Amino acid sequence: LSISHTGSAVLVALCTTYHGRVGVDLVQQEPLSPGFANAWLDREEKELAEFGDRWEIHRLWAIKEAVYKTACSDTPFRPRGLHVRRCEKRGYVCVTNPDCQPLPCCINTWQVDGHVAALVTDRDVAYESVANRHLNELEESLTVRKR
Repeated sequence: LSISHTGSAVLVALCTTYHGRVGVDLVQQEPLSPGFANAWLDREEKELAEFGDRWEIHRLWAIKEAVYKTACSDTPFRPRGLHVRRCEKRGYVCVTNPDCQPLPCCINTWQVDGHVAALVTDRDVAYESVANRHLNELEESLTVRKR
């Protein structure tokens, strides 16, 4: 079970696969403080945010939070210790060290109701094969519920 909320919405994901892990995060689409990128993003992430669409920084942050909930929840949350990268084949990947292989998780993001949402599952959930065929159904089932 993973839960995320903002002042106006809640996102919940439940993994029914035995030993499977899931993480979600929800970020309201509103301007972040000027120092946010310097405080929490590495150089490559700042470049992604600068050259991506206007919500890329929100997407990067949502991914970091959701990856932590899925793959790193047994350690203290250190956002600068998670490095989000664009990957031509899979969209986004996350590594704990810029020289390491990506963490074994599947990352999806979308925009809904004035928010950026991120869903991360571990590979054991076998989500990756389902994601390509049923992403629209998944997004509908994970629709943000207004408070």
